[in-house]
Amino acid sequence: MYHQPEPTGLNTLPLWRALLAPTLTFPVLKFATLIALALSGAVKAETALEKIEQALIANHHIQQISNRVVLDDLTAGGSTLVLFDIRGADEFAVSHLTGAIRLDPETTAEAFFAAYAPLLITKQAVFYCSVGRRSTALALTIARQIRPLDAIKPPANMIGGIFRWHNESKPLVNANGATDKVHPYSWYWKRLLKYPAKAASKP
Repeated sequence: MYHQPEPTGLNTLPLWRALLAPTLTFPVLKFATLIALALSGAVKAETALEKIEQALIANHHIQQISNRVVLDDLTAGGSTLVLFDIRGADEFAVSHLTGAIRLDPETTAEAFFAAYAPLLITKQAVFYCSVGRRSTALALTIARQIRPLDAIKPPANMIGGIFRWHNESKPLVNANGATDKVHPYSWYWKRLLKYPAKAASKP
């Protein structure tokens, strides 16, 4: 699993100004800068997460669904969504959304359709990961392979991923039942959690 490298000199004001400049378009640097600023106290973690969400929405043409819509669907009588967790097995083991199916971030569109195409005729796929980067990437890959005449519903990304879900104290489960723990992905991204004491690397 890929881990974000430790920040080196990213928590400076010039980089914050560069982040706002239209010439800086490399997403990894944007996200790294946002988190480094959160670490330095220049930006609160919640604000940094919001900015990551806004950048994903602005830079990628994929449907976005709020976690409120997902929660309402989970508690409704007849679900219209199918949830896919785009994280590693260790992350998924700590906690995930009820009923979510784990997909490796490197899953190909061909493998996805071979396994789930019939399900997507009646339900919409909603992808999520930690903050939305991996889930957005895979949702885009899947969406690009859907032809206009296909009966398959296009996938969506859940805004803010499991981090925002956890920050808002929404219900999570693992193999042992309900849990309030969440995998932080790494110490670097852990700073986007509202309740870092509840971060865990094992169930």
